[in-house]
Amino acid sequence: MNDFAKLNILLVDDDEIDILAFERALKKAEIPYKIETCTYAAEALQLLEETQNSFDAIFIDYLLPDFDGLQLLKELKARKILAPISVITSHGDEKIAVEIMKAGAFDYFPKSEVRSEKMIKKAHSIIRYNQIQNDKRKVELALEKQKHFLEGITQSSTNIIYILNIQEFKYTYSNRNILDDLGYKIIKNSFSDYEQIKSYMHPDDIKNWDYYIENIRNSTLNKVFEREFRLKSTQGEWIWFFNRDTVYTRSDNNKVVEIIGTSTNISNLKKVEQEYAKAREMAEKALQIKAEFLSNMSHEIRTPMNAIIGLTDIVLQESLNNGVKDNLKLIKQSADNLLVVINDVLDISKLEAGKVTIETITFNFPYQLDHIAKTMAFNSANKNLYFQVDIDPEIPQFLVGDPYRINQILLNLCSNAIKFTESGYVKVLVKLVNSTSKKATVYFCVEDSGIGISEKAQKQIFESFTQADVNITRQFGGTGLGLTISKQLLQLMGGEIQLESEPGKGSRFYFTLTFDIGKPMEADNESKVFGEKSLAGLKVLVFEDNIINQKVISQILEKWSVKFTLAANGLQGLEILKDIEFDIVLMDLQMPVMDGFTATKEIRMGKADIRNIRIPIIALTADAFPETREKVLNQGMNDLVSKPFKKQDLNHKIYNIAMKHCPEQLALRADGV
Repeated sequence: MNDFAKLNILLVDDDEIDILAFERALKKAEIPYKIETCTYAAEALQLLEETQNSFDAIFIDYLLPDFDGLQLLKELKARKILAPISVITSHGDEKIAVEIMKAGAFDYFPKSEVRSEKMIKKAHSIIRYNQIQNDKRKVELALEKQKHFLEGITQSSTNIIYILNIQEFKYTYSNRNILDDLGYKIIKNSFSDYEQIKSYMHPDDIKNWDYYIENIRNSTLNKVFEREFRLKSTQGEWIWFFNRDTVYTRSDNNKVVEIIGTSTNISNLKKVEQEYAKAREMAEKALQIKAEFLSNMSHEIRTPMNAIIGLTDIVLQESLNNGVKDNLKLIKQSADNLLVVINDVLDISKLEAGKVTIETITFNFPYQLDHIAKTMAFNSANKNLYFQVDIDPEIPQFLVGDPYRINQILLNLCSNAIKFTESGYVKVLVKLVNSTSKKATVYFCVEDSGIGISEKAQKQIFESFTQADVNITRQFGGTGLGLTISKQLLQLMGGEIQLESEPGKGSRFYFTLTFDIGKPMEADNESKVFGEKSLAGLKVLVFEDNIINQKVISQILEKWSVKFTLAANGLQGLEILKDIEFDIVLMDLQMPVMDGFTATKEIRMGKADIRNIRIPIIALTADAFPETREKVLNQGMNDLVSKPFKKQDLNHKIYNIAMKHCPEQLALRADGV
């Protein structure tokens, strides 16, 4: 018995003998079957409609009482009958056979071939055909489902999705017309018109758009291209769009035929960007105004401070009775305290504006700590406090970092510790945590036996203008900025300040920093700070408009036996330089008639005699901002000293510049030549 599934067969034939012969052939072939027979074509069509085309195969006699087999075949195909249809006939005719096969028949054969062997082959063919048709229907259903899914996505998308033929510049698909977003009347479901879209494009974007399309056309890779452009709406507004395109189809010679892409309306985003840019511009302008204000404030405050501190230092060197000397010391102490406040306010402003940069220079680490010990010794001795700096000898002598900022942090912490400790001690512990051949991690701790800090106050003590409570400000003074500045400086250096404290039991502030290990310096310049160098005989031109500061610098230079000339503004100084030879220039920056930057530019251009083009210039300014120092160096000056200055600092600046640029004059004039 053949292994067939039962075939459900429809036979349309008006000859009873032929019907019996057909069934005998099926039985002899041992094909399981169920058969329905119809005499007329109309009867068959009615049966197919009632059974919903449930037959596996249909056999039609060519000669029927009402239709011929060809007519019935065409009608069945028109009704989309999927079962294989075979036409059988009593009389073979090649012409009829060709027409029947063209009309879509599965097979055509004479009734004489209706035998068991033929039916077995036919059953195999029918089964294979039906399997193929079933598989095809499954694929078609899956594709139809996917098509509906993709259509649902594209139709619900806020983006415009399209396929553009860039050989013919025609859209072959789009989920909606882009012109609809611009308010133009369009035919519903019509594709966008490429040339019409370009006619609404902003003139500045058309050239870039053509270049953009050309790049895609010449692309050998299927990468994503992006472009922004503007289209004019019916309201006369320019609407921004953002396109993302990639290659969709190529020709046989690999030329790009179609691209698939999306257009997104980004006008709202552009408005936000413009508002942000405007807000940023306003913020930057506000910061610039603030910086200029602080710079002017720095100059206006530090200029008289320079006179107060400078003249006080000069007078203190003279023979005075104790009462006068004590009063002058109090003036100097008050001025120094005021300078600390000014510096704190300027530092916090610079930190908030992001204007503070951390230097990376090689410095003598033990010297820096020794300087702190000597600086703090006087303050601690005044309160009868035990003050100690304990340095781990294993720490490398030369490290790379910002010695000025490290000093500032430790001096802030030590000053606070001494301020809030009435009896007992203040200790600075510095030890090596670990080191390699290139790096060293150092632990810093400032510990005191002072009043301590409550747990609540510890949470806010590092905030700007904040101290433990208002009474502390009244009792101990200060701006409340020292810890904030220290914390932010440490963060810039990659560290984090920590605090352990308890009311009445003192405090511990500590942090760690990692440094590169520096190469030993040939000469430790820092060790030369103490003691003034001989500048006798040097010739210096001083640009300074402030009369009081003229007196300060004059008395200082006289004590150093320096030959100097004063110029009240830049223009006057340039005229003096034309006639008199000098070794060094001290240049104030803010002056009437001509400022220091302009005067320096004129000197470097040879406007004050060609021999003065390279004359050393030291800026002497009350503007203490880091960007001022950068600007000073960029404008051609050699160094900068901030007012109010320490005499030793200015002395060493002049000495070092002279040793570098005119050592022979310094040596000759020091010998009185």
